[in-house]
Amino acid sequence: MTCDVAIAEIPPPTTAEELEQLKPGIEKMMEAPQVEIKTKSFIHAGIYCRTCVVPKGVALAGALIKIPTVVTVSGDAAMTCAGKTVRLKGTHIFRASAGRRQIFVAYEDTVISMAFATSAKTLLEAEAEFTDETDLLMSRGE
Repeated sequence: MTCDVAIAEIPPPTTAEELEQLKPGIEKMMEAPQVEIKTKSFIHAGIYCRTCVVPKGVALAGALIKIPTVVTVSGDAAMTCAGKTVRLKGTHIFRASAGRRQIFVAYEDTVISMAFATSAKTLLEAEAEFTDETDLLMSRGE
């Protein structure tokens, strides 16, 4: 039996210049018809875990993440990272830096999970811990 999971570090946080470059694309995405992306999250044993499925053909712009997390991507998707776009096929686990914003485009249904250690007691507290952009989280409408 082989393990075909790639473990990697995401390069440094998104720079101010890269954030500016992403803005027009994100604005276009916000103007387009929105696809509901269900998010499941929980806190267990001091770990907050958040998982969503990005359907084939859908682009997803993430909130600006202000803390280091572990991100798992499983499927076939493109991901912006350090001013580049990388194609991810299969399962990839990243040691993800604080201060990042990513865009994903799913070529096939793709599962994205994020986890981090927390002392938060509620999901709302945990969301506020990882981003100041909680108003952009689709889970806030659930």
